[in-house]
Amino acid sequence: MKSTTSNLFLMLLVIFISLSSNLTIEAVQADKIEVANQGSNSISVINDTTNRVVATIPVGIHPGNMIIPENGAYIHVANQGSNTISVINETTNKVAATIPVGIHPVALESANYGYVYVANQGSNSISVINDTTNRVVATNL
Repeated sequence: MKSTTSNLFLMLLVIFISLSSNLTIEAVQADKIEVANQGSNSISVINDTTNRVVATIPVGIHPGNMIIPENGAYIHVANQGSNTISVINETTNKVAATIPVGIHPVALESANYGYVYVANQGSNSISVINDTTNRVVATNL
């Protein structure tokens, strides 16, 4: 019961912090939570069993929305201030690729076909990323 109460407390705390600041939260695996730290341009990986930060991963400027594509091995992070997507390896907690996209990427979506779609607010465009090659294959205006 203590573990369940502790996990619930952590989730509520993270949600409260997220609502009161500029954080994005993504639960990736049963024992990990990723939090985008917009002020420090990093992603914190929290072990939800111990409630401790186990890794801090530097990414681009002003990270926001995060998504896990269908392959599940990587997290894609929209770096709104640097106009890039950081691709983080879930196993190593390291940035595997940095992909340039349109201006001010704010939202990410994944499809079953191996692509990540990026909504670029500043350039009114959508970038399409092949999540195997980590390359932009199309930009639609």
